Order: sequence, then C-alpha cells, then structure tokens
Amino acid sequence: MDFEDLRAAAEAGDAGRQLVLALMLEYGIDTPIDLAQAFVWYERAALAGDARAQGQLGNCYFWGRGVPQDHGRAYEWHMRAAVQGHAESMTMIGNMHAEGLGCAQDYGQAWHWQARAAAAGDVMGTFNLGIRYLQGQGVAQDEARAAELFAKAAEAGIADAQYQLARLYRDGRGVTADGRRARHWYEAAAGQDHVEALVQAGFYAFHGLAGDPDQRRARGWFERALALGNADARYHLAVYHLRAEVADRDEAEGVRLMIEAAESGRPDAQHDLGDLLIRGRHVARDVEAAIQWHERAATGGHPASQAFVGWLAWSGHAGEPDYALALRWLEPAVRHGDKMAMLTLGIMREEGLGGPVDQAEASRLLMAAAQAGISAAQTKVGERYEHGVGEQVDYASARFWYEAAAERGDAQALYRLGVMSMLGFGAAPDPDTAVALLELAARKGHTLAQHALGGHYLLSTDGAYDPIAGYAWVLLSVEGGFDDGRTYLADFDNRLGADEIAAAHARAAELRREIALAAEH
Repeated sequence: MDFEDLRAAAEAGDAGRQLVLALMLEYGIDTPIDLAQAFVWYERAALAGDARAQGQLGNCYFWGRGVPQDHGRAYEWHMRAAVQGHAESMTMIGNMHAEGLGCAQDYGQAWHWQARAAAAGDVMGTFNLGIRYLQGQGVAQDEARAAELFAKAAEAGIADAQYQLARLYRDGRGVTADGRRARHWYEAAAGQDHVEALVQAGFYAFHGLAGDPDQRRARGWFERALALGNADARYHLAVYHLRAEVADRDEAEGVRLMIEAAESGRPDAQHDLGDLLIRGRHVARDVEAAIQWHERAATGGHPASQAFVGWLAWSGHAGEPDYALALRWLEPAVRHGDKMAMLTLGIMREEGLGGPVDQAEASRLLMAAAQAGISAAQTKVGERYEHGVGEQVDYASARFWYEAAAERGDAQALYRLGVMSMLGFGAAPDPDTAVALLELAARKGHTLAQHALGGHYLLSTDGAYDPIAGYAWVLLSVEGGFDDGRTYLADFDNRLGADEIAAAHARAAELRREIALAAEH
C-alpha cells in the first residue's frame, strides 16, 4: 500500500492505518517529517481506542513532539494504554511516578507498574524495575534481584542495563565481584555510545584492568565520550597523552586537556597538574603555581593534595610551620586513607605538634603507613623500636622495618642499619656490612652517613684506614650541611700532605658527580 492509499484508509477511519500513517509522518518514512500531522493521526487512532496509538500520543505530550509539552496529558494517555495492557506505557507510567512528572511521586506505584511491564516482557520495564530494587524505591532493597533484572535487560541490548550490571560486577553488589564481567558489560554499553560506559571501558583498557591493556582502544573510547559531551573523558584523555606507553601520544595536548580539566574544577586534574608543575614534567617547573593547584584540589576533597598541603604547613615551606593548618588538611586526608598524611600526622602526634603528645596514636598512624609500603614510615617505625619511643626497645623489629625501607632505597634506613651493624645493636658487630650500608646511604646524599663513613676511614687503626676516601666523604658531609665534620677536616689538614689533600678533593669531586648522576636516574 503506497502512502496515498494509506492516507485514504486512515481518512476512512481505519485506526491501524491511522497509527501507521502517524509513525511514517513522525519518522519521515516515505514522506517528509511532519510532527504536527503525526500528532493529529496518533490522536485519531487513540480516540478510537488503539492502545499503541494512545502510548505514542502520550509520548508526544511527554516530549513535546508536534504539540506543547504537557506531562499531565502524557500521564492520562499512557494510563489509558497501560490499563489495556500496553507494556511500554506501563513502563512510562512507572517512570513518571518515580520522577513525579504529571502525577504525584510515588515509588510504590512506580514499582507496581514497572513490575507489570516486566511481567509483560518489556525490557525497559525490566531495567527500570531493577533500578527500583537497586535503590529500594517502593520495595525492599534487593541488589541480587536488581542484578537479575539488569542481566535480562542487558542481554536484550539495553545499554543502561549493561552499564548498571557492569557497576554491580565491579563493586560486588548483588553478585560476586568479577572484573572481567564488569569490563565485558562496560564495553558492550560503550559499543552503543553510552557515555559513562565509554569512560569506564576506556579506563579498564588503559590500565589493563581485568584483562590485557589496550591503550589505543582506550583513547578511542575517551575521544568518543568527549565528543558526546562527557567532561570526565577530558581528564582521562589528558592522562592518556601524558602517560600512555605509545609512540603517538601528544604531551602538549595532554597538558592542554589537563589544564582544561583542572580549570573546570575537577580535583584529580588539579592534583595531577600540581604534580606536573612541581616536578617540571611536560611543563616548566613552577612551585608556587603547583601549590595553588594542590590547594584547590585539597579544597575539593582530594586526599593526596590534602596530605601535600598539610605537609607544606607542617614543614614550614612558606615560612614558619603552621601546625593548626597542617591538622586542618591532614586529618581529613587520614580519614580518606591517605598514607602520606598518616606519616606526617603520626610524626606530629609523636612530637606533640599542634596538640598533646599521643604516642599510641602515633604508633597506629605510622604503622598503618609502614604496612602500606611508605618507606619513610617504615624507617620511622624502625627508629621507634630502636630508640624505645612509644614502643619497647626491640632491635629485631627495628631491623625488620629498616630492611623493608632499605629495599625501597630509603637512605635513612640504610644509615640506621649501618649504625646498628657497626655498633652491634641486636647482633654481633659487623663492620664490613656496616660500611657497605653506610656507603649506599652516603651515595644517596645522606650527610650523616657520609660523615660516619668518612670517620670510619679516617679513624680506623686497621686496614680500613684510608685518609683520602675518609677526607672526601667528610668534605661532602660538610658541604651537605653537617658542620661537625669541619673538626675532622681541620685535624686532617694538619696531618695530611698537600698532595693527599688535593687527591681527597679530587675524590670528593668524583663522588659528587657520581651522586648527582645517580640522583638524575
């Protein structure tokens, strides 16, 4: 039947043909789109009692297609269709009750109509019923039931259901946590341009979560999400260009995107931009600008920036230490689990800075940070065991924590292990091990280790005596700010010949270059 024959049948009062004609006019099938005329024919078929037409007429009123938007009239027509068993209208009635559009908000009614729609086989009704169970709206919360309903709708191709099911698998809510299934459903929804799923699928692919990394594919998803207006994608795309292990990344583009994301108020972008500026990576180093971005991120609730700003206040970076300000930032960062904040706040509790000494709290905070792998905290815990601060003296425990920190290259831990080995704390003295540990710390620029190593070579009465090496190491410690070494230098200026002193200075210059080169790498 051609278009004119169809129109003639519709004019003659055939409700089915009226509905078909309206659909053709609404979507431009074999005729130009004409929403106003589509509305006219939907209305004629609806008035004749056709439930499908009543549902379409309800949609016209709901979205304002061919007629001014009117949620009240939309509700009336959808209800007429729903009571005739039209499943899509049952779903819409449920949605309108859930949002309070055209009717009173009533989650009980929302659940009722969406349960009827799901029973009638409507996949959107099935999905929305899952939302009711997920959020406990109009029914007792039941995440397992929500997962079942999302799975049915997801298998039927509903992108929102695929996204929600992925979140449940990611978080282990209503189902056993399963990263691979989460990634699968994020990717399924991303394939339908679900913008939030595009970002999540990209995140999983970029970081290789629950599967192999695919950074170029991640870039495509981020770019598509950004094109669809998702602001989160801008940050993730910036991270791609700055960190991806691919040859075609564009670091300048990454910086541009990161600045845009930071200026939009995103705390993680503000934090990352602050880190770039303070390290001088991909941008000119600008410490003051870095601090400003970290302060903005801290105000936005970013724990790592709160820890950094708190550390600045504690250390007196901008002048005198401000312990009250330090506590203001460190305490919320600790509540959010930031381990660096635990380290700094633990030191403050140990020393009674900004409040009374609290060794029990210091032990709790420092141990938590140490167990999380923060080398400075591991060293601090070792020192507390070695010196009996807040703990019983326990050289074995001190060695345990020093060794953990030393494995991460912590110079202070290497130095303390060296001292313990030299003096025989907790074990027989072991000068050879002590010297090896002290040299490792000294080559990391640790001035006390440099002084101790120099003193060992200068003062030994056995074969370890080496005045040139000893003088060189003490000279470096003095240059590093350890003024007590000047006494050694003055004493050996009188003992050594000019050639030996010149050789010591040459050796110090050589060590200085080696230390600087190691620091660069």
